[in-house]
Amino acid sequence: MATAILADDGDTATVSITATDAQAYERLAEDLILYTVTRTGDDSEDVAVTIKVSGSATADTDYEGDFAELEIFAFESEAFIEVIPVDDAEAEGDETIELTVVAGAGYAVGDSATATALHYHTPTPAQNH
Repeated sequence: MATAILADDGDTATVSITATDAQAYERLAEDLILYTVTRTGDDSEDVAVTIKVSGSATADTDYEGDFAELEIFAFESEAFIEVIPVDDAEAEGDETIELTVVAGAGYAVGDSATATALHYHTPTPAQNH
């Protein structure tokens, strides 16, 4: 009879975020902001990544998207977050949307923990005068 002992080798996934398309104009319907969340290291299990949202833009008023928690599936190295700008009627300046990876179970936070994108307000012709 043989006995095998499996030892934890300490491999932990590391999760980082980048803004891969870091700007969008609210008046252009097809213009999206895109963030890429990347996992390196152990990819043998799904990992639920917690995302903190901040910046000067306001959810549901300036952009659509519910991404407080994102799942990277087993054997996948990345997941994507699409942010859809909302074309509102308010005259306002350009705003930021900042996403930060928060430490959680099953992963460590990488060097690129925060990514910022610009949400450009495009004035209507009446607001230009």
